[in-house]
Amino acid sequence: MTNTDNFMMLFAVQFFALASLLFFFARRISTMSEALTALIAQVAAIENVADSAIVLLNGIHAQLMDALAANDPIALTALADRLLAQTNELAEAVAANTAAE
Repeated sequence: MTNTDNFMMLFAVQFFALASLLFFFARRISTMSEALTALIAQVAAIENVADSAIVLLNGIHAQLMDALAANDPIALTALADRLLAQTNELAEAVAANTAAE
């Protein structure tokens, strides 16, 4: 074998090693990208739930203030019952979607 043949063989080995390494990193980047996309979707879902909870609480607050201003015990009792039911629903939803550690 000549020096040129040895050089070409060494070059080919290094080229294939580098190509394998690049392929490995490309797969890792793809996996990380998929994980990031899933995380972004999860954060968006949590934000939507949080926004819904804020709207719910603001609505309950407004109804409570209206019932207090009207001095309406029937409306206050109905609102208290509704608040309890929605609190239970929210607690169940949070518990159902919380990973056990």
